[in-house]
Amino acid sequence: MTAPLPGLLLDVQRRLESLYALEAQAPVTDFVLSEEEAAAYPGGGSRTLVTQRGDEVSLGVVLEGEIGTLLAGADPRVRLDHANLGAFCTLTEEVSHFVYLAFCARTSRTVTQLELELQAEVSASA
Repeated sequence: MTAPLPGLLLDVQRRLESLYALEAQAPVTDFVLSEEEAAAYPGGGSRTLVTQRGDEVSLGVVLEGEIGTLLAGADPRVRLDHANLGAFCTLTEEVSHFVYLAFCARTSRTVTQLELELQAEVSASA
């Protein structure tokens, strides 16, 4: 993972948890998969992966390599502008999906894809 990406991921996660008044969850950085690791799973590009087998839920967050590279060169905590806005929004959306899915798994709530997308839109506009 490209520096300062781990710190940025965790900063975004903790801010979202604070926004939604959630207890701190396991760090999203523990669930990040490289693009190579994620190649075995459906989809492509940046995405949040979730599988459920019985009561066990597995999560993974994948960020395209260009996201990390771009944000490492233009940290949005220092300056957010047209050069890094798209990459930051992608990172924020995937972290938001992770936070919501982890919360729902912990509280045994079911989640629809529509609900997940709507929740991410709220997070992005907050």
